[in-house]
Amino acid sequence: MSPAHLKRKLELSSLSLSLIFSAFQVSAAPTIGSVNKIDEPTAEKGQIMRVQGSGFHDKKSGPAVLYDHGDIAWEGGNLNSHQADFEDMQLIQRIDADPQTLWAKPSLPDERNTGVLLAKSRDSRFGTEGSHYYASGNNNFLGWPTAHGGIEVDSNSKAMYAGFWMKIPFDPNYFYAIPADADSSGFIEGNEGQYGERIEVEGEAGYGRIISYEPDLGSLAHGWIFFEPPRGLETSLKGKKITGLTSKSVIVFPETPSLAKFDENGYITPGGKYARFWSDERGSGYRFSMGTAGVPGTGGALWANNFGNLSPTPGEWNFFEVALNVGDSTRGLKPSLRVSINGKTFVEGTEEWVENMLTATEEKGLYDESAVTIALLGIGDFRTIPFSFDLDDIYLDDTLQRVKVCSAPTIDAVRSGEGACELQHITKWDPSVIEFELYGGALNGTTTDLFLYVFDERGVPNSNGYPISGLFGSSPNSPVSVSIK
Repeated sequence: MSPAHLKRKLELSSLSLSLIFSAFQVSAAPTIGSVNKIDEPTAEKGQIMRVQGSGFHDKKSGPAVLYDHGDIAWEGGNLNSHQADFEDMQLIQRIDADPQTLWAKPSLPDERNTGVLLAKSRDSRFGTEGSHYYASGNNNFLGWPTAHGGIEVDSNSKAMYAGFWMKIPFDPNYFYAIPADADSSGFIEGNEGQYGERIEVEGEAGYGRIISYEPDLGSLAHGWIFFEPPRGLETSLKGKKITGLTSKSVIVFPETPSLAKFDENGYITPGGKYARFWSDERGSGYRFSMGTAGVPGTGGALWANNFGNLSPTPGEWNFFEVALNVGDSTRGLKPSLRVSINGKTFVEGTEEWVENMLTATEEKGLYDESAVTIALLGIGDFRTIPFSFDLDDIYLDDTLQRVKVCSAPTIDAVRSGEGACELQHITKWDPSVIEFELYGGALNGTTTDLFLYVFDERGVPNSNGYPISGLFGSSPNSPVSVSIK
């Protein structure tokens, strides 16, 4: 078949699929009629809440595929305590070394990377003792959760929702690395995971910060310096002097970029990947990467999106969400994509993206392909040498249906970055009745009003939050035992 005929065939196939999908997408958003407590919390389980309403749609799987709190996790609603007795900073191993691992293919440690560790001595995101994941270096990540089948994804779903909290010490969108010289050791670094001295750039207002000096990195004689320039630079950095305000050390920014990573002179631009979602280990199916450089995805315009100017706030816990539906004509669901950081849109699929997804599904023969799973959460890039991360409360499901408790009264306020939200432990889901075990997380002890949101199978929530402040009591951050069949 000629390329022209193939192109025409794909265009017609895409149009036909679009017409199939266009007959749907008209159902109303969920409506919450009431929320009530069931029983009282015990040592074995937290407060169970019952939500009654309409438009929730059926959710045959019930609880989420995975809700991982570090020390304990829920897999399909069943408690997994495998990591509860791990020592502080114990390595998360692959399934060949630890048959009970929650993650089939995490990264392996090396001379510059710790691997992913279960941290019990580091501050939790609640400001108290707790367990979460930690790693230091440029290539550390969790991947391929065993609750989702490991590297052989066990799902027929066309949708995936993932939510997770991550703290990164520096801004992956706004750092540079340049070759050091014999005097570069004079720049003042901070402690691990902290900025060093302030710097100024010749002819520019404002101040940047030193990140680190890496004398043994790469093939150059004096290694490399990592730094953040002042925000809002009006001109290029090329050829300008960079001076430490305290140390008075000086270095000149190169005129040309490096063409061989850390093996030759020139500057290295910002970049980093902190999440990757694939439908198969070979990367031949659906793929989506969340990072800082370029349009992520597989080939051509398959992932043509609107990108927001967002990056994680350095040194703070940031809430990431990925809601992806690759399209399912049997359920009347068009492809959809929304990625957010702290509620604000980072990436959102356009109409062009929808058409490209339909065409790509036809062209690549992906009708029987499931949606994606977590292939990488962490940091993965040659450039992010001085980076580390803290990672907690990883939520994964193969539907877009979920329940949130938030401190913002409308979904528009949530998506503008107002307040905070916590995903809830679903125990039962019917089209008109949902039960969940209350997970307070960082909302415990809050004095602000709290609101409930239910997201349907399209990922659409009630626009106005249902007030539940009067029902919100003290709830354990991580109930110690529960099993939902």
